[in-house]
Amino acid sequence: MNTLAVIHIPDFALQAVLRHEPELRERPVALVDDTLTRGGSVPDIARNYDGEDAQRTAKAHIIQLTQAALDCGVQTGMSVSQGRARCRELLVRSRSPSAEQSAQAALLECAWSISSFVENTAPGLATIQLCESASGDGTTLREDAPMFDFARTTAFDFEQVQQRVHGHLVSLHLNAQVGFGATPDLAWLAACDSADSLRVVNSADDLASTSLDSFALPEAMSGILDRWGIRTIGGFLALGREDLVRRLGAEAGDYFDRATGRADRPLRCTQPAETFEESTEFEHEVETLEPLLFLLRRMVEQLVLRLGAIYRVPAELTLRLGLSNQDEHVRVFKVPSPTANPDTLFRMLHTHLESVTTEHTIVRVQLGAEPTRPVRQQFGLFETALRDPNQFAETLARLVALVGHDRVGTAVLEPTHRPDAFRIQPADFTSSVSRAEAAALPLGLSLRRFRPPQPALVQCDRGPTYLHAKTIDGSIVAAYGPMLLNGDWWSQQPWSRAEWDVKLADGTLCRIYEEAGGWFLEGCYD
Repeated sequence: MNTLAVIHIPDFALQAVLRHEPELRERPVALVDDTLTRGGSVPDIARNYDGEDAQRTAKAHIIQLTQAALDCGVQTGMSVSQGRARCRELLVRSRSPSAEQSAQAALLECAWSISSFVENTAPGLATIQLCESASGDGTTLREDAPMFDFARTTAFDFEQVQQRVHGHLVSLHLNAQVGFGATPDLAWLAACDSADSLRVVNSADDLASTSLDSFALPEAMSGILDRWGIRTIGGFLALGREDLVRRLGAEAGDYFDRATGRADRPLRCTQPAETFEESTEFEHEVETLEPLLFLLRRMVEQLVLRLGAIYRVPAELTLRLGLSNQDEHVRVFKVPSPTANPDTLFRMLHTHLESVTTEHTIVRVQLGAEPTRPVRQQFGLFETALRDPNQFAETLARLVALVGHDRVGTAVLEPTHRPDAFRIQPADFTSSVSRAEAAALPLGLSLRRFRPPQPALVQCDRGPTYLHAKTIDGSIVAAYGPMLLNGDWWSQQPWSRAEWDVKLADGTLCRIYEEAGGWFLEGCYD
């Protein structure tokens, strides 16, 4: 028999908002959904509930609360002013669709680390099918996930899954409940009633003492059952299906079938995401670097934990800063050597942000990661690859901040015969050149070029006989040339020159050339 598991996150919208502020979980906090009362989307509004914003949020009602707020007498459905009248220390946060999306993705990633068959059931709710394999010797799980032998399911197996889910989600600052059942509905009811214990529901008898509130019945139906004194699922089922349908309508029969396990359905499985994102909106607009770095540090840690659940590491980071004028600052960071070290990844962001200035304040931040498998590289005996590409990349990033992006990198020759024509491209941290390959490169004297070339005076008699430049002066005792070069004659910037390699009386070897502007000293040979 197949067994299903449901992961349920209570007060999902509130937990999603407090993920990046876990220190507020023990304080009285209320969540309001004010996107409709303010007439704008969440990123378009400032979430400051003082001054003029207090008038605009007067109609916003509280939808979720922390336990500390409940203990102070605050209830859902109250307005912000009513809640603060009962609790002067009440903190108010606005519902964030982007934060909920990130939290839901984290929930699904936790589920995918257990099984390949995962349904995105609802916000804060994921259903997992723990299928027995055809041979009956194990389950069909993700290829890189730890194997749980659900074909020989025991209480220890369920407890192991529950501990794995709780441990991972707690590290992401999410509190979840896990339930197991023979159908998706039974597993969901078990999850709603498993706050402090392990619940496995295989039949209606296992739900006899479960509160009817876990069923989320329609308000009208719930009110009638409450007047009848029916407050548990066991009492609800004791009424019988026919009597429930006759008195409460056909909808009551559907709930009866779900509670008894008669109603079963296949899961609408979803696929893992190709990108991982963490995003949030600031309660107050950010003008300085410190609060932004504080939040980014937590985002990096969350992304690393989420990727670790599916045995991946970040290969690329994308930083998006939403500005108050609706513009965005976007920067993509290639991770030279994919790593799960949050310190290394955070330093990449920190180094870049130290040189960033914006004309407008920051109201939103989003950090995305492209996953890849961890790199396992064994160095050869004669290889010269970088031992720490990430630190080398950080050093280059600091140089870029000092001298500019177009002045740091690797020089690459342009596809032309024009001397000293090259461009700068970003450095390649992964390629390596073995000593055997290096030995195959052409060897010879190296020309140390002057940039720009030095103007020179050259005396000629059937060839150069004397050279005078800023750094060199002397008679020429030997000369080889001229070497006539030209190119780009089809473009608007054609060029032509006559080159000479010359030797001075003191033994110095130089390269000089003549073009329309006169004579120039291009460089000296080492």
